[in-house]
Amino acid sequence: MARDSSDTLHQVMEKIRKDLADSMVTVSDFRKDEDDRLSVIRSELTKTRSELEQVISEMDEMTSLYFAARSELSQSVRGGTEMEQRRAYEKAEEYLFRKAALAEREKGLRQLRDYLERDERRVASRVEKSDSAVGRLRVALNVVSDRIETIEINEEKGGARRLAQAYSLVERESMSLARELHDGPAQKFSGALMSMDFVRRLLRKDQVERASEELDKVREQMVETMDEIRSFLHLLYPRDLEDGLMVALDRWVEATSSRYGVSVNLKTMGPVEEIPGGMAPHLYKIVRQAVGNAVTKGEPKRVTVLFSVRGDLLFVKIMDDGFGFDVETAREEAKERGSYGIVSMEERSRILGGDLNVDSVPGQGTIVSLKVPIRSDS
Repeated sequence: MARDSSDTLHQVMEKIRKDLADSMVTVSDFRKDEDDRLSVIRSELTKTRSELEQVISEMDEMTSLYFAARSELSQSVRGGTEMEQRRAYEKAEEYLFRKAALAEREKGLRQLRDYLERDERRVASRVEKSDSAVGRLRVALNVVSDRIETIEINEEKGGARRLAQAYSLVERESMSLARELHDGPAQKFSGALMSMDFVRRLLRKDQVERASEELDKVREQMVETMDEIRSFLHLLYPRDLEDGLMVALDRWVEATSSRYGVSVNLKTMGPVEEIPGGMAPHLYKIVRQAVGNAVTKGEPKRVTVLFSVRGDLLFVKIMDDGFGFDVETAREEAKERGSYGIVSMEERSRILGGDLNVDSVPGQGTIVSLKVPIRSDS
């Protein structure tokens, strides 16, 4: 049995190592693509700056010619023939039109230059961050490789089983996040890049006003995309947890109450400050999943979240007075949809070494109960 557990853990660690190595390749490929894009942007920027310098030079020359033509027109008005006056007027008018066209061209090139300079900074920043990400992945890969060589299994504490469950959970959530990123921000970024190319063409045609309208649309799209990305980052690791589990939950409960118009209350009993910090992300996500399920599907009037520490054990209850449901039926339907809310909560509880139960009856609300040891020797 111990040998089987050791083999299982070794396979899991090898899989993690392979995924880290694959991630390094993916990030490296992304870095190369961005580096190529940066080269194109810098080439375009150099070309645009050169064109702008040329236009400014032509503008200076045209301004001199225009003022000279105006002076000639003034002289012809005072003492020239009607024919001389008409020719002087036509020359001044031609120079004025050409000066106006150059001014509009200069304005478009300045806007294009400014856009390319901003784009250059953004892409250069992504290249730098990619280099940093590759470095962190390399460190993680080295740690995992060393761990594979030296790890020892304590079967009594279920080390191999918990690690396998943790990896399964991470893998599934990564796939879910990848799908959401692809369907959301990735699509919007792709659309924004196409819009930027369109803006470039408009600016080169001196259609400045229309280009400005398109840029406003792209900006709105990017604001929405950044909000989505912040939501994804919050799902991966809520920054509020840095202030403590109860503080983070209290803020989230308050926000959820306001958003859904449901009374959501957080209560504590006992020394909850003794809950280990390492458990906080899993506990936070279990509560978030349970409360989220209640307020979005059960239409409750009240939801109560209770944390109670008694001795070496933590007890968590999430109770609502909503519609309730048949647990097994819901589990099967969720599996068919590719949704793993209850399964993810159960896996998180097992990773913590605890037990989670979902009790619900149609028409009688739902109670999610969690019991977790909070001492390493439990």
